[in-house]
Amino acid sequence: MDLFGFRTFKVDILTDKKSFHVTIRGENPSLSHLFLKEWHEFLEWLAIHVEVNAVFIEPEGNSFFTGLMEEEIKDFTPKELQEHLNKIHRLIYAHYLLPQTIIMDLKEDVQGVGIEFALAADIRIARAGIKFKMNQLQKGIVPSCGGVGILSALVGQSNVRNWILSSQNIDHYELKNSGFILNFYTSSNEDIKNNLYDQIKAMAPVGRIQAKRSMLEAIHSDLHKALSNENTFSHAALSLNDWKKYIENGSEATYSKAVELKKILNNEEISLT
Repeated sequence: MDLFGFRTFKVDILTDKKSFHVTIRGENPSLSHLFLKEWHEFLEWLAIHVEVNAVFIEPEGNSFFTGLMEEEIKDFTPKELQEHLNKIHRLIYAHYLLPQTIIMDLKEDVQGVGIEFALAADIRIARAGIKFKMNQLQKGIVPSCGGVGILSALVGQSNVRNWILSSQNIDHYELKNSGFILNFYTSSNEDIKNNLYDQIKAMAPVGRIQAKRSMLEAIHSDLHKALSNENTFSHAALSLNDWKKYIENGSEATYSKAVELKKILNNEEISLT
């Protein structure tokens, strides 16, 4: 039974597990304005219901979020797109403050900003052979929803540098060794989800909540700096409107020359310091 009636996702209660199962609606879900609005409402509810042990999130189809809703953002100004990205960043951070353990199943495909949204999870699983690409730069967008600061705090800057600047598909061995993915499953091993529910239920609730808070404190200073630092560099790049060129022309887009950034910085109140 869907408890909340949201349009972009449904929430089912697992009474025996004291947990929620969330299904993101649509075959290729996007991080749209409506989704962010409804997800914010859902997080506010979770924040005051400590009796819920865990929230398991997975897409309806085989793809987790693979980016933004292009039809929605194509008419955005750079400032409006930056604010949209900032909302995603703030929501990601809000998950770390929740008393529940957040689990995400990335299924077979997650890309770009969708990977940044997956940073919100405490635990991530995926199908073996997942397509995983930090390809924001190929779409004219600088990662700014935690894909530099938060991700570096979780898996190390060398991994992040490789993933972002190569835009290559990252194999599942590297994803697991980095700690980004807890485990992978195949068609013959899909019981990972139920095992996690049972293991979390067996934990002392207060100890579990306090442990999560303790881990947040360990990286809090890095997370606090991430938004402002990523914001600065992202806004400068968005001002060139390369992301609109990608929406219009896809992989055939001709992007701005690097020298044009200097003109933007001279004409607008943008600082890289």
